Amino acid sequence: MLSKGQRCVIGMLDGFGISYLEGTDLPVIKNQLIKKGLFKKVSGCYPSVTNVNNVGIATGSWPVDHGIIANSYFNRKNGNPEYMNDKNLIKVDSVFIEGKKRNKKVAILSSKKKSTELFGDSVDIAITAENPPKDLVEAIGEPAHIYSSEVNDWLWQAAIYLLKNDKSIDLIYVHITDYPMHRWAPEEIGSQLHLQKMDARLGEITKCAPDAAILLTADHSMNKKTRCWNLAKVCENRGIPLLFALSPERDYYIKHHKNYTGCSWIWLKDPEDKEPVREIIKSLDGVDEVYDSKYIADKYKTSINHIGDLVVEGDKDTMFGEADEEYETLDDGYRAHGSLHEMELPMIIYNTNLEIDKFNKLTHNKDLTIHLWDK
Repeated sequence: MLSKGQRCVIGMLDGFGISYLEGTDLPVIKNQLIKKGLFKKVSGCYPSVTNVNNVGIATGSWPVDHGIIANSYFNRKNGNPEYMNDKNLIKVDSVFIEGKKRNKKVAILSSKKKSTELFGDSVDIAITAENPPKDLVEAIGEPAHIYSSEVNDWLWQAAIYLLKNDKSIDLIYVHITDYPMHRWAPEEIGSQLHLQKMDARLGEITKCAPDAAILLTADHSMNKKTRCWNLAKVCENRGIPLLFALSPERDYYIKHHKNYTGCSWIWLKDPEDKEPVREIIKSLDGVDEVYDSKYIADKYKTSINHIGDLVVEGDKDTMFGEADEEYETLDDGYRAHGSLHEMELPMIIYNTNLEIDKFNKLTHNKDLTIHLWDK
C-alpha cells in the first residue's frame, strides 16, 4: 500500500460514524481525501465498542483471532468483570510490531491511556493526552481535559508537530476520543465545530507532509438512547437470578456512557434457565433479539468463551447495564453505542498505491491496515 520510504498517518476516529461524515461540512476529507483517494462504507467488528475494534484495526484481524472481545470480560474464576486493556491478551502481531520488524519507527498518539496500555510496548513513541511528555507540552501547549472536544485538537497538533520535526517516524497512529460524539449529535454546533477543526488539521497534514498516506476509519458510530435495562435485576425480580450480566462497554471512562451498552452478555446459573430467561428478556421494550452465544460467535467471528450463554441485542434506543433500578429513563441527549445499530462506518485511504481490486475486497474497519506493509 505504501511506496518505499513513504510515511503514514492512521486516524482511528473514535465514534465517527457515517452520520457524522455525511452531516458535516468537511472540505478536506470530502473534497480531497475522498475525492482523490478511496472511500467506502464498511462494517465495524462486534460489539460496537472501542477496544475490540481498535485492536482489530491495529492487527487487521477478527476478535476470535486477536483475543480482545470487548472493553471488559467476565472472569469465571473469580466471578468478577475485568478490563481488557492488557497487551498480553493480544494473540497476534499488530501493524506496529510488523513495522518494527521492517525497521520502521512507529508512534501512537491517544487521548486515553487505553491504546498505550494495549500497544505502548510495541512502538517507539507512545503519547497520551492524559500524561503528555514535557517537551511536547512546551512545544504545543497543555492538552485539554480528557472530557472535552479540544483534547482531540491537541492530538492532531501533536501529530503535525511530529511530522514536521521528526521525519524519521514512518507511522503515526492517532486515536481520538469519542466524547464529543457522546455529547453532540451530528447536526449540533459543538459537533460541527469539533469535526471541522479536525478536518482543518488533516489539511495541515497534507501540506506539511505531502508524501504521507492518510488512512481513516472508526470503531463505532453513535446514536441517541432513551432507556436502559438492568437485566440482572429484571431476572432476579422475576424469580430467575443470573450468574452475571456484562456490559461489554464497561471501562473506566464512565462519564461518556455510565458503562451502559447496546448489547448484554448473559451467564446463567443453571442451563435449564436458558429458555425462561430468554422469554423474560424478549418481553422487554427495546429488546431486538436474544441469541444463543454460538450464533453470535459464528456470525461475528468472536470468542464463544467470553460472551456468555445468551447475547441480548437492543434496538436503536436501548441500552443495558448496572442501573440502580431494573429500568432507567435516560437523560435527554444521552448518546452511546454498543448495539448492531452503530456498526456502519467510513473507510478512507488517501495517497497510497493500493490497487482498486484489493480495496474493493475490504469490508470491515479491521481491513484498513491489512495491506499496509505490502511490498
